Order: sequence, then structure tokens, then C-alpha cells
Amino acid sequence: MLKLKPVDADVQDEERLAKEIEALLESEVYLPLLGIIGVKKRSIKNAKEDVISALRSGKIFYSRGKFRGKFDSTLTRELRSLGAEWDRRQEAWSIPISAIPVVMRVEIGLAVARTEEKTKKLLDALSKFDTAKISEKLNADSIFDASLSKAEKKVKRSLGPLGITPTLTEEQKNLIIREYTANTQKDIKGWLDEELVALRAKITRLTLQGVRYENLIDALQQSYGVSREKATFWARQENNLMTAKFRESQMRDAGVMQYEWRTVAGSPNHPVRDSHKALDGKIFSWDDPPITTMPGKPQRRNHPGEDYNCRCIAVPVIE
Repeated sequence: MLKLKPVDADVQDEERLAKEIEALLESEVYLPLLGIIGVKKRSIKNAKEDVISALRSGKIFYSRGKFRGKFDSTLTRELRSLGAEWDRRQEAWSIPISAIPVVMRVEIGLAVARTEEKTKKLLDALSKFDTAKISEKLNADSIFDASLSKAEKKVKRSLGPLGITPTLTEEQKNLIIREYTANTQKDIKGWLDEELVALRAKITRLTLQGVRYENLIDALQQSYGVSREKATFWARQENNLMTAKFRESQMRDAGVMQYEWRTVAGSPNHPVRDSHKALDGKIFSWDDPPITTMPGKPQRRNHPGEDYNCRCIAVPVIE
């Protein structure tokens, strides 16, 4: 049995695509939303400031007899001088409203009003995003082009011992690139449609519970964090899938109809699935992909690289 060189996806192009998606979501969605509530970066600055300045910036807030938020040494000293006492269990400074200077009480009222106003603006902005236009701004053509070119070179090296040198026409290349760019844009739009609805519902709940400035920031940061994870997933999935489908079509055209399933070394964060480990070293046909799901779950059949986040490799073989 002759084993040919495998054709695997390019990790660098996958990372480039993930960063491109992250940058798109950041510039088109999250920075505009954070800008509405006055945050230029994705974290609250920890610079020293007095109580009134901290209330204005949203670094701290007062509710039900307690100051909550982020406290530096300057704020701690000033709150202690007002007679506030540290509540270790709630991680807040306790002080009755009657003991707070009038000018500070006014600022507390204004801070509440500002938060309510910003909340309304956030909800309005969340209902106006055009997710189709946002997803269409993804510039992934050049990345898929580079990834496809590398896959094409790997296919030629793999089929070299057989004296076969397949070549794609520009029209075929462009068709593949457009297809996978469109797939990624569709993924982004679908996720954004769901996430923006969920984010709006979360902020509405916060409003009913008595919204706090820091809660708004946390809600946006959590959503942004999920979007970064999704960007990595989409980039890996679409890049792997494009390479896998291209590899299969080229091998079929060359008459190479079988491959050996080979798993890769996993990691604690990304372990190899047991159902994939069980396939390692076995021979399969392009006409009959193996079951890649665990017993008891809905069955899916896939070749290496086609299942969600799969990094397994197909080693073409000829008897």
C-alpha cells in the first residue's frame, strides 16, 4: 500500500481569518456600543480619582446604602473619611445616604439618570444594527485565496509520485473562494441576529432590576468575549472544510479513492474526541465516510477535517 503525503489546512490562514472576523465585530458592533456608555476601551481604567469623578465615570455607583465598583487607594481614603465602613461579604463601602454630602448626593442622582439614558440609547442601537451589511464587510477573499493556493500545492506534492499534476482554473478558484467567504458571512450574520436579540433582552432585564453602569459594561464584555470564541470557531471550521472538500475532489479526479484516518496530538484545552481516536489508522473510502459521533448521539458521517473543529488528517492511500 502506497501512502501519499497528506493535504491539511493551513493554521496561519485560519488565524488570519479569525483576526479579520474579530476586527469586524469589534469595529462594527462592540466599540460603537461601548462608545454609547462612554467606554473607549474594553476595560475600566484603574486610575486614581476622587468619589465624584468616579461616580461620573461610572467606576463606582451608590445603591441601597452602599458604594460598589472598583476602588483604588484614593477612593478608599476618601470614603473612609466620610465615615463609610467596608463590608467584606458584599465587597462594598456602607454609608447611609444622610451621611453623604449634599453635592455628592446630587452627583449620585445624576449618575443614575445618565445610566438610564445610556441604557435607552443602547437598546435603541441594538435594534438598528443591519447584520447583513455588517457580515458583508468581512474581507475574507484574500485569506481563502491564500489558503486554497497552499492546499493546491500540497495536492500537487501528494500526487507527484503518480505523475499527476492537477491545476485549478481561475474560474474554479474564484468559485470556491466566493462560496466559503459567503458561508463565513452567513455564519456571522446568523450569530449576530441571535446575539443582539439576547443582548437586548439581557439589558432589558438589567433595567427592570435597577441597571448599573458596571453591569452594562459586563454585559457587553461578555458578549464580545463570546464573539471572539465564535470567530476562532468559524475560521477553523470554514478553512478546514474548504481544504477537506478540495482535497477530496482532487483525489477523486486522480483516481485515489481511499485514505487512512490519522488523528493529531490533542491538548488539555482541545482534546481529540474519543470517536475520532477510534478511527485512527483505519482505511476509509471517499464514497463511504465513517461515523464521527459517539454512540447514543445523532449520527454524523464525515471525512477528516469536516466535523466541528476537527483537525484530523486524511492520508491518501493506493493499494
